[in-house]
Amino acid sequence: PRRLIVCFDGTANLFDDANTNIVHLVSYLKKDDLQEQQVYYQTGVGTYIPPGIFMRFMVNFLKKMDEGFAWDISNHIMGGYKFLMNNWTPGSKISIFGFSRGAYTARALAGMLKKVGLLSRGNDEQIPFAYNMYTDTSATGWTQSRGFKRAFSHEVHVDFLGVWDTVASVGVFTVRDLPLSSSDRHIRVFRHAISLDERRCKFKENLWQAPFIPPGTSQTLHEGETESASLSDHHKYVPVPTDISMEEEEGSIDFSLEQRAPTDVLEVWFSGGHGDVGGGCAQNTERFSANRIPLTWMIREIVLANTGIVFDEAALAADGIILPSPNPQRVLARDTAGHDTVALISDQLKLVRSWWIIEILP
Repeated sequence: PRRLIVCFDGTANLFDDANTNIVHLVSYLKKDDLQEQQVYYQTGVGTYIPPGIFMRFMVNFLKKMDEGFAWDISNHIMGGYKFLMNNWTPGSKISIFGFSRGAYTARALAGMLKKVGLLSRGNDEQIPFAYNMYTDTSATGWTQSRGFKRAFSHEVHVDFLGVWDTVASVGVFTVRDLPLSSSDRHIRVFRHAISLDERRCKFKENLWQAPFIPPGTSQTLHEGETESASLSDHHKYVPVPTDISMEEEEGSIDFSLEQRAPTDVLEVWFSGGHGDVGGGCAQNTERFSANRIPLTWMIREIVLANTGIVFDEAALAADGIILPSPNPQRVLARDTAGHDTVALISDQLKLVRSWWIIEILP
């Protein structure tokens, strides 16, 4: 099947001299056969102000405001949605990746796909209406989104959702809680690399939660079934079912779990701060860095999950990464001397004193 891969970078991040793991991941993916695999990369919150509308000094100001308040996050989510809408075909496998606020964007896009489905190709004008229905968490909003989904959309599932250090605050000063962004069963595999040493209050981790049940909704767990998987269950993958049956009862939805297994969830803590886990602190010229460890881990999880994602092995080899083949249980070959593990980690509260201003704000 064709692979569609969506990648969201972190706040104010884009291709530069200190790339994030999102940029590194994109650089490792094969992009020469669009019928086999297509990759979409989006720069982070705070980079999205269109040129030509404002004077140059205003553009920089507005980018900083977007970085702080994430007022343009809707366009980030809809941008990824539009890519999927215009490239999805029956049988396509969707994988979504993100770092920092891009990780939240990735999880929100997955939630939007669940709630309103995926519009047919060419329905660009409908995307804002679909997004508004996605964000409407009232009982009426859930009912309307169900009707919208049945009228206009395809039921799609996310095969793999991989994120580095999702943060609770979407903007530096704002906290958002978009529906289905923290859990849902339409995602087959969820992998999350989390910072162990980040101290900034606005970078509090945003962990996976129990599956969300909308207002007025009933959910049946069958005998022997639990809401979460144990560590021993990881890497025991199941094929994606065709659909989740939904029975209407006067405005309610009954999500039957008979056809779909719980999401395979694994969240792992890594040494270092936010940028040490998701990248962006170490210069590209540095041979060894802490962020390479969670990057290599994520690549290994992608392979073990049987996603079918195709890597550019020459690009991987240039960075000393060898795919775990033919034995996928083998750890990827990199940093055999342990240099990445002893690389310096960053503390932004020490490196950038202005972060303390935000720490003391209510």
